[in-house]
Amino acid sequence: MGKLKKRVIILIAAHLIGLGGFRYWQANNYEFFPPTAEEKMAALGEAHWGVVRVPVANLNAENRFSASVVTQALMGMPVRLLHKDGWYEVQLPDGYTGWLHGSQFVRMTAGELGAWNAREKLIVTAMSAPVVSTSDDQVVVSLTMGAHVALVNVADEGYVVALPDGREGLVAKEAVAELKVHQEVERVRRLQPGFGMALQATAQELLGQSYQWGGTSAQAMDCSGFVKTVYWMHDMILPRDAGQQAYIGERFYSVAQAQPGDLHFFGSVGKNYRARVSHVGLSTGAGRFIHALGDVHRASLNAEDATYDAYEKRRYLWSVRLRTEKFDEACWQTTKDNGFYQTPPRPLIECRLSKS
Repeated sequence: MGKLKKRVIILIAAHLIGLGGFRYWQANNYEFFPPTAEEKMAALGEAHWGVVRVPVANLNAENRFSASVVTQALMGMPVRLLHKDGWYEVQLPDGYTGWLHGSQFVRMTAGELGAWNAREKLIVTAMSAPVVSTSDDQVVVSLTMGAHVALVNVADEGYVVALPDGREGLVAKEAVAELKVHQEVERVRRLQPGFGMALQATAQELLGQSYQWGGTSAQAMDCSGFVKTVYWMHDMILPRDAGQQAYIGERFYSVAQAQPGDLHFFGSVGKNYRARVSHVGLSTGAGRFIHALGDVHRASLNAEDATYDAYEKRRYLWSVRLRTEKFDEACWQTTKDNGFYQTPPRPLIECRLSKS
C-alpha cells in the first residue's frame, strides 16, 4: 500500500475516533497496518538465523516466560528468525513456529550458519551426555539425546567438542556418534525390512520418561513429541503435531495390519464427520504400542492383554505407515535434505497436508 494512501486512511481514522483517541492508539503501539512477514524479517537485518545453545530450549506460544510451551529445540538445532518483539519468533526445521528467548540461541547470518552447518558434527545417542571442561573437569553442560555439537578433535579420553556459543569440553565416545556416519547408517537402515524394529528399540529406550505438554526431547515429551524424538534418532524430521503426523504416509484402518514403527492415531469424529486427531502412539505390532500420556509406557488395543487400554480403543481412528525408502520433499525430511541444515541455509519447502 502506498504511503499517500496510508496517510489518507490514518487521517480518516483520526477523524472518526478523535485526535485524543488517535494519540492513545499511537501511545499504546497499536498499528493500523501490521507489518508483513517480509517487513518483519527485513527489520532483523542480515542476522536472521540462529543455532540453539542450551540443551533443550522451550518455544512458547507468546513472547513471555509464563506463556505455554508449544514445542522444543535441542542444542545445535538451526532456527530461522521471523520477527523480534522482545523475544524472537522463530521457525524450526520441522516448520513449526514459536517464541524463543534471545539467551537460548546464538544469532547468526546465513554465512555464519552455513559455516556452522559445514563443521564436522557429533550426535548424542545416549539419554544424556555431560560435556566436561578439559581444564578443571567441571561439567560445562549436560546434553540430551539427539543434540548436535561440533567435533574439534579426538582425544584418548573422548571427543573434544565445541558448542554453538564457542564453549568447549570433552564428551565420552560411547555417548555420541559421528553425524555423517549416523546419517549413512540410518539411510541404509531405512531401506531394510527390519527398520520398524529399530524404531521400536529406540521407543523402548524412552520408556518411563516423563510427560510434558509441548515437550519434544528425551527429557520429557508429549505424545507427538515422543514420536518425533524416536524418528529424529533415525535422522527423520517429522511434522510436530499428531494432527499433522496423521496425514503423512500410507493410511490403513486395522491395527492387525500394523507393524513395528507404524503410527496409531486417536481422537474423535466431529462436525461433518471430520476427524479430530488428538493423540498418537508408536506400534510394536499385534495391536500393541508405546505412547506418551502421563509418562512413556506400553499399551494395547487387544482386550486380552494386561496392558489393554479401553479408552484408547474407543477413540482409535486409523494408522499410518511412512514410506521410509524415499524422503517426502516437504512433509518429512532428513538432516541432509532439510533446508536449514544446508550451506548456505535456505527456507523450507512448504508441507501441504491433505486433511481428507
